[in-house]
Amino acid sequence: MLLAGIFFAAVNNNNLFAQHTQADLLAKNNKAPKDLETILNTDTASAKFSLPWDVNTRAIRNFEKKYKNVGSVRWFETDDGYMAKFTSDGVLTKVFYNEKGNWIASSKQYGEDRLPKDVRHLVKSDYYDFVIETIVEVNTIEKTAYVIVMHDNTSILELRVMDGEITVRKSFIKNK
Repeated sequence: MLLAGIFFAAVNNNNLFAQHTQADLLAKNNKAPKDLETILNTDTASAKFSLPWDVNTRAIRNFEKKYKNVGSVRWFETDDGYMAKFTSDGVLTKVFYNEKGNWIASSKQYGEDRLPKDVRHLVKSDYYDFVIETIVEVNTIEKTAYVIVMHDNTSILELRVMDGEITVRKSFIKNK
């Protein structure tokens, strides 16, 4: 898959006298990853399978509180903590927790029919003739980003949509 390279700054320290938001405090306490490429590329091949009793109990409690009635959850140990992975209603979801069991981020992979209408409209208004192949929605404490892989007759594009802006991450010309 053509997924790569979204970068988020975890904490904005431009104003030392600014009031701390809940997101700022959570980002500091949760050791949020410096870039989302790690989130996008963490999978069962790069993580070690863990049995539930080997996972931080806080991570399991936090997971069960947010994701009720989810079957077939598989847990993995990552470099920064834990990842829960499951598929529900056709959506592949990965949920990331730090070593202390606090939520860091999540990603959902799905098709065009689940893309929020405002994001779809933004993308389709610029890339009308392209077919959307897959979307990975990445949620962190501060932001939501969409990595969209799409194609037309001559090219394949990987876009990042964040804060109402589209960035072309990768572009390929199809062989004729």
